[in-house]
Amino acid sequence: MYNKEKFNRIGLTVAMLILFSTSPSVAAGIKRGDSELIFQDTPLPKALEEIGSRLGFTIIVDPNLKGSITQTINYDWPVETILTKILEPFGYSYHKIENYFLIGDPGSPLIVFSQWDSFQIPVGSLTNEMYRCLESYKPYLSYDPSQGVVFIKAPASMINETLDGIGKADQIGAQLAVIYNFSIFEFINTKEMDALFSGTISSSNPSGNKGVIITPDQISTEGYLRLQGKMRESAGLDLRIRQPRVMALPGKTTRVSSKYHLVGDEPEEDQNFSLAVTPVSVDPSSGVILSEIKIDGFENRINSVFTTIRTTPGTPETLAVIRKVFPKKERLFLGNYQSQEIRYYLLTVETAPINIRLASAVSEKKVLPAAVLDGLFLNDPDNSAAPDSGPAISGIPNMLELGLSAKKDGRIDPWFNLSHRSSAVTGYQVYYEGRDLYSVSFNRKFRPDDGAYFEISAGAGIGPDREKAVLIGVGDQTSPLSGMTFFGKYYLWSFLTETEELTNRAVWQAGLTINDPRYQLILSVSGNPDFDGYRCQFNKRFRDHTLVFGFDSTETESIFLGFKLNL
Repeated sequence: MYNKEKFNRIGLTVAMLILFSTSPSVAAGIKRGDSELIFQDTPLPKALEEIGSRLGFTIIVDPNLKGSITQTINYDWPVETILTKILEPFGYSYHKIENYFLIGDPGSPLIVFSQWDSFQIPVGSLTNEMYRCLESYKPYLSYDPSQGVVFIKAPASMINETLDGIGKADQIGAQLAVIYNFSIFEFINTKEMDALFSGTISSSNPSGNKGVIITPDQISTEGYLRLQGKMRESAGLDLRIRQPRVMALPGKTTRVSSKYHLVGDEPEEDQNFSLAVTPVSVDPSSGVILSEIKIDGFENRINSVFTTIRTTPGTPETLAVIRKVFPKKERLFLGNYQSQEIRYYLLTVETAPINIRLASAVSEKKVLPAAVLDGLFLNDPDNSAAPDSGPAISGIPNMLELGLSAKKDGRIDPWFNLSHRSSAVTGYQVYYEGRDLYSVSFNRKFRPDDGAYFEISAGAGIGPDREKAVLIGVGDQTSPLSGMTFFGKYYLWSFLTETEELTNRAVWQAGLTINDPRYQLILSVSGNPDFDGYRCQFNKRFRDHTLVFGFDSTETESIFLGFKLNL
């Protein structure tokens, strides 16, 4: 018999089930917006995987992680803030190791082994089949295919076992590797370096080439003898501007690229080239290594050389001489002008074979890196990973000068000068030379490619008649000659903090910086507003440090001595 009331109840129940099953308010999943991620009852491991993928971080999650989240995450938040908001309600935590985040509870093996020994092992490319062979070791390693590097984090007792697993997975054994120790020298005396090219490229027009790269077998006998002399000279004068070290496996290529270095304290982008290094054969008994090395110029890809070189451990060999001709756009106080400049770079290499397992399987917490990069970057031809190579505000890089200052009245005060460049156009500076002379400055360039900038400075001993003041002014710098920079500052307005007086009595400074790979000399004069005196600072560069000595003849009359650190 047909029961209308029963039929209506069944229909209502079905309708409610359909409604709730399709309601977006209870649907689990992830909604991806332009500026945020919305998690709706999303499993915690899946949410962490999405966050790592979206923000470009490697997040390694304990497989025992449980729970789900309903939260909105803003892309602008620091990754540490995001992880804290997500993990704290569950009692989980994270531990950061280099570019990796390990997620688990406080007793998780992932968190515990954050204190274990760590190693980076270059293995080249692992196939999927090889990587599956490492299944039992995956809790202790992470593979970066872009660099061909396995990152291992394990107790010292398990390092050997893990390395054996990698060796079995990688069919070349992952045992023998080659350390390449490159040295890049810059030569300033172009007349002497011109002789190296005698009979080699004399018929070419250097102004028509952005760069020329030649190898020793292309250099004339006379030029090669001169080159050997320059190598000995460069070692004695410490003209080395960089010394990158790279590890490669026999038969596998490691790539190194660069478009950044410092000439003195000034960033330049004029010797850009990249290297592709492949060990062809290694004699374990003698250490003799046969290598194929390709050098490419960035501006002109046609300008590249491919050379084969045989090396013996402990003996540096000349790899190439690079001659670069480039236009310089200089800004003077009265305008701009174009010029051309030639730079020469000598590239040498030393090699040494190394057994990865014997060198890595130690319990002294030593790290064997895949590459120690001194300003050069692996697998980065467009240099997206390079630091900001724009010149620092008013020619000052990120650095700290620290020492003692002796005044004419016999007082000795601590002295330091801290400069920090926060972007290509913005910088800060903190200076202290005793209770009567200190300042904090903020400066901002008008354009990223310009030397002119705006500056605000506040402190004691910096205002008119050496009063405490806040100064507002402008500055400029220009380099009409290689290794030489003129600079000037002019503070138009001063607010005297003790009398609360706003005055237009000017404070000014002008000077010259001379840069050389071995030293730096800074000469300046100043006034407040009448001529106040001069200042001389001499920085002597050594292999691992820089000594600073200076004299200030202004009203404070002081001698200062210290050292300099590049930050």
